Amino acid sequence: MAGETKLEDGVKKAIWSPFRTVLFLGLALLVAVAGRMLIDLAYTGSDPARMERLRQVLVTEVTMADETLPHILGSPSERAMRWALGAYDILYVKTGLDRSMIATPSDFTELDRAVRRGVDAAVAQPHWQSMMLGTQLLAARAALLPSLFPTLLFAWSIGLVDGAVARWKRRAGGGLESSTIYHRAKYSNVSATTIALVVWFWSPMAIELWQLGLFLALLGGILLRIQLMYYKKYI
Repeated sequence: MAGETKLEDGVKKAIWSPFRTVLFLGLALLVAVAGRMLIDLAYTGSDPARMERLRQVLVTEVTMADETLPHILGSPSERAMRWALGAYDILYVKTGLDRSMIATPSDFTELDRAVRRGVDAAVAQPHWQSMMLGTQLLAARAALLPSLFPTLLFAWSIGLVDGAVARWKRRAGGGLESSTIYHRAKYSNVSATTIALVVWFWSPMAIELWQLGLFLALLGGILLRIQLMYYKKYI
């Protein structure tokens, strides 16, 4: 009976796992977009100099991508521009927000004027323009992430191989496994990677992608080595 219960639990986990993954990714996307909007509404849009700096960051990161990043899955600059324009189209053009926020009052219909009056009563126009720029920067940065894959794969592979050798030495010397160290390394890896990505996505200032890649490569490689080193003594 115990074996059947474990089998049923395993089947249930296997069935629900894809749905949990999709739900997690959806929530992560929602948090990333909402957080970026709030930062730009409350912080960037409150100072014209900050908004102009945000505009320059967007232009620089997109235009310089081809010169500083490897071409993975096509041109980084073209992909970043395509994602930025796509995000703007989905969130602002198709919803009509860009017309209500940016167009001059003489171009408005009566409904547009009503929407504009309501928005102006809550938040000044520069704040909304900063939010639109920030959303495009978020999308552009997400489009540049595939350029990190070769570096991360190389660093994490070294960590895994070195961890496998360390685990073999530990087993040969009669060393004990440590589920505590294993799980702490695993959760630290996930948490630190998530925090680093959130900081990069939300930052209104320029953070070069190679800096993020170096951090993730070193951190991931070290923690993966620790995980594998203290993995089960017998499999």
